[in-house]
Amino acid sequence: MIPIGNLFYATGFGPITLMDVERGFSPVNHLPRDGWKVIIGLGALASVVFLYHAAQKMLSVVRNWRNLGAIKFWKLAILLLLLGYSTFMLIDIHKFDRYFFPLYPLLIFLLASSRDQRLPHIAQRMISLVSLAVMAAYSLIATTDYHAWQEARWNALVGLMEDQQVDPKQIDGGFEFNGWYETGPKNPSGKDSKSWWFVNEDEYAVARGSFYCYEIARKFPVNTWLNPIGDSLMIIKRPALLQRDTLFTDLEKLHADSGKAISGDSLYPFTIGGRLDTTVAFSGKHSVLLTADHPYGVSVELDDVQPCEQITVTAWRRGHQGSAGIVIRAPDVNVLHDFERYFVDDEQDGGWMHLRHELTVPSYYEQDILHVYLWNPVPDSIWVDDVRVIRRRTPLND
Repeated sequence: MIPIGNLFYATGFGPITLMDVERGFSPVNHLPRDGWKVIIGLGALASVVFLYHAAQKMLSVVRNWRNLGAIKFWKLAILLLLLGYSTFMLIDIHKFDRYFFPLYPLLIFLLASSRDQRLPHIAQRMISLVSLAVMAAYSLIATTDYHAWQEARWNALVGLMEDQQVDPKQIDGGFEFNGWYETGPKNPSGKDSKSWWFVNEDEYAVARGSFYCYEIARKFPVNTWLNPIGDSLMIIKRPALLQRDTLFTDLEKLHADSGKAISGDSLYPFTIGGRLDTTVAFSGKHSVLLTADHPYGVSVELDDVQPCEQITVTAWRRGHQGSAGIVIRAPDVNVLHDFERYFVDDEQDGGWMHLRHELTVPSYYEQDILHVYLWNPVPDSIWVDDVRVIRRRTPLND
């Protein structure tokens, strides 16, 4: 179904790369599905008619190629170029608006009359003028709206940095803002993690509306004609996460009785789960081997979990991409269950990959326990080592 890629996204605006839109809290309105079915039907019918007409002309050209005039020769070349480019567009999975731009001028040349006539027919002139007027009006209005939206967005961000002296590294201003200021590394994608576009911290954000763990700090009006993205943008803020707790195990310090790995502060035991291996290790002498018979390993239970708490889990994994990963889940998996195995932010010699998984505990989370562990859902043997859990939250009341 259209839209695919970013075609016709937000009435022609393209992707709205803001935190709340990316996470699905502020869905952007599109043409209803039934409306797209009508457009697809009309487009399919027009395509059949066009291809039938083109095939007839092609056959005529082939039969009379010796007497081919200059105009028809160039139109034949354009047709072949259109067919080749269109075939590529059907195969390519990336349907970006800009990839379709070369098709339009070529199509206009192809549809133009090949006859040597001084003036086009009245019907042709009317169709041309009406089409041009509609395209011009939409282009002018949409471009004006887009600049009005961007102006409000950057006024909000500049005011946040200059008036309130907020460091850009504390702001999620969207893809363009964070990319321009190079505020942080690329992050894993996910509804409950930081935005993937280079966000270091997201204490402040620009959004179309508020959502869990954030409150509205200020509104900025947007004066638009088409109004596809709402009539205002907002600076939203979450409470500062001042308390930081880090749990770490390199699997070298083991409890004598239980055999569990002990964290650096000796407060949180890590259950080994898989087989403790001394032949392969990222650091020290031990790692945990996860196999099809023992797919779970290096687990820890977090207590006193708060809503809106941010949890970051990292681990070193040896094995092919997309194998073992990090799980963060509630005691009841129907309430919360997050699994990340693809995001690797560093690689070392020997095939070791640094996994990272981030989660913001939803504001509606009522339980105070979360389970963190490594899971290998594939039959390959995978080694894991140096597991770190970082918890960032508001200070607990005494």
